[in-house]
Amino acid sequence: MSFDDVQEILGRDDHAALLDRFKDDGECKEAILADLRLVLEGKARFVVFGNIQQDGVTWSESESEVVDKKTKKTTSKTKTMSTSRTTTVRLRFYDLTDQQIVWDHVAIGQSSKSKEHDMTDIVEHDRKEGFLGGLITSIVNSSLKPDPEYPPTPGLESSLGAAFDNVGVYLKPSKKK
Repeated sequence: MSFDDVQEILGRDDHAALLDRFKDDGECKEAILADLRLVLEGKARFVVFGNIQQDGVTWSESESEVVDKKTKKTTSKTKTMSTSRTTTVRLRFYDLTDQQIVWDHVAIGQSSKSKEHDMTDIVEHDRKEGFLGGLITSIVNSSLKPDPEYPPTPGLESSLGAAFDNVGVYLKPSKKK
């Protein structure tokens, strides 16, 4: 039974009130479970409530370069920029027949996006160029190839999807030997 089905049975206002109570209390009280049992009789045995406990974004970068073995010069330089989102979700599974919690589970999902940028200097640095010459060369290279930007933050849906992917594994009945 979907979120929309439950909302249709309860009505939009009662459904919103139920979710607000769960959000405030962090659990579903027995009286509410008893009411849900009556309303959902024959339609659902279990009800699942979930809430996002943490949602964070991190940024990272790394650089790699390829050096020619003969000339000992850098032939290419790559900068990788990454944006990652990690979402922690708490799921509470309730059995409506005895109005008790049957499983309390924390799921963590992560999604990320990365971009690689060629950072190889267009104008080669000379070992004898001195401070001012090196500074000018770096300014020229920066104007020709500006610093890359981080990729956009992955959507919450992809992080939640990753969190929920493995929940089904826990719900499968174990094989009896």
